[in-house]
Amino acid sequence: MKNIFHINSYFTTTPLHSELIYYLDSHGYSQTVYIPVGNKKNIGKHEPENLKQSKLIYSHCFGSISRLLWPIKMIKIWFDFKKTFNKNTYQIIHAHTLIVNGLIAYMAHKKWGTPYVVTLRSTDINFFLKKSIIFKKIGIKVLEAASAVITISPAYKDVQLPRFFYSKKHQSIKDKTYVIPNGINDFWLNNKFLNDKISKRVKILFVGGIIKRKNLNKVIESCDKLINNKFLIELNIVGDGPLFKKFKEKKNYDYIKYFGRVSDKNKLMELYRNADILVVPSITETFGLVYPEAMSQGLPVIYTKGQGFDGFFSNGTVGFSINPRSSDEIADSIKKIISNYSFYSNNAFKESSRFSWETITNKLICVYNKIESEK
Repeated sequence: MKNIFHINSYFTTTPLHSELIYYLDSHGYSQTVYIPVGNKKNIGKHEPENLKQSKLIYSHCFGSISRLLWPIKMIKIWFDFKKTFNKNTYQIIHAHTLIVNGLIAYMAHKKWGTPYVVTLRSTDINFFLKKSIIFKKIGIKVLEAASAVITISPAYKDVQLPRFFYSKKHQSIKDKTYVIPNGINDFWLNNKFLNDKISKRVKILFVGGIIKRKNLNKVIESCDKLINNKFLIELNIVGDGPLFKKFKEKKNYDYIKYFGRVSDKNKLMELYRNADILVVPSITETFGLVYPEAMSQGLPVIYTKGQGFDGFFSNGTVGFSINPRSSDEIADSIKKIISNYSFYSNNAFKESSRFSWETITNKLICVYNKIESEK
């Protein structure tokens, strides 16, 4: 099977989707990526270079008003999708979200019988399924009819999904669910670095949006606790967002350095290499590319229990999963890493290779092949 039709309304939000398309293309897959957008300014964003046999279709098929009226938005996308999709050309549809993209794939499956894969993301769980019984019912139908379900992390398969479906229904979905994470850019794995000696003044690093969900406040609280317990701590904060100014004004302590948003990979790599531990206790997280990026530079990581990155490793292997509401637990985990730093740093460095795009693409191809053989 070599012809895949992707439905990805999130394609323009991050370059990671284009990296997947590039790797599938390099493995001989002919792909059409259908990208419905509500703003013309997003057309052309994150387009991969040097595609051999794949194409991207950006479609401005709904506007700002229909975006607020969800049924109208979906009707517009469906009619536009039908103009693009040729049932005789593609063996499989890959919908990259459960509700918006998954519903279109479900309707195509009902109309033409085309099998589909659906990827479950944080927005699906933490916005759509949580907020509305209607979206929950839609989500169940999409998941039940899918040939395969992909979650970005074990936490979504084992912790989040069971919360929404009773046991028998969940088991039928779980049996066809595969954990396939996002990959990190080749830059990080081509420039791996290890310094397993911790600094005298322990350098904590936070990388992420300065928004409520990213929970920076608890990182600062945990550092305050460590300093009160006579630890020498430096906190480096990389990121920007609506709360940046507020944090800088209210949390302008001597031990904190604010770097703002850093887009340049070489500068970010320097910040990783200059740090000792990455601490990003997000309240919710689909995956969190910053964790394996930091690991590639030898940093142990602290991440949220039951979210994004949790479940790839046993707790205490490359760092610790924590309750993001507990600054005490975050501080205790930092202490554990400090006490045996070389062990955690070496593990993180070694295990970062699991997140190469080559490895992840091969896992996804296995799913595609399984569906084709069953069909």
